[in-house]
Amino acid sequence: MTRDLKEIREELDEIDESILRLFEKRMEISKDVAAYKKEHNKPVLDKDREIAKINKLLSLSDKNTNKDLVNQLFQQIMSCSRIVQLQLLGNKTASIVDDFREVTAIERKGLKVAYQGMRGAYSNLACEKYFDSSCTFINLDTFE
Repeated sequence: MTRDLKEIREELDEIDESILRLFEKRMEISKDVAAYKKEHNKPVLDKDREIAKINKLLSLSDKNTNKDLVNQLFQQIMSCSRIVQLQLLGNKTASIVDDFREVTAIERKGLKVAYQGMRGAYSNLACEKYFDSSCTFINLDTFE
């Protein structure tokens, strides 16, 4: 017999509130990180640290947990931490979209271009259509 939906949702509500409290605590600690980085002239983004941290969390996650979801969750949390740090360091308009940069032009000749998938797949055809024929195209099974 399945559990009552109201009971299940109440349990989820409790979990969500716990997650929110921990998230708020993490953002407060991010302020301390920003102060340290400012004092020691360190950049906000420490990609090696983030990669190592996510890899550690993935190794700690239950074998039945979807690793991609864990990765996405902590990528977002770390992005939020960077926003808090940037705002404290003077970028008052920092937002989640600051992780992206607009590109107005891309060189299309003589490049090595990697795409995910097999030759003849849509990604390969898109590369060949977008980039010049002087480019070398490399297909990869995965980007990881």
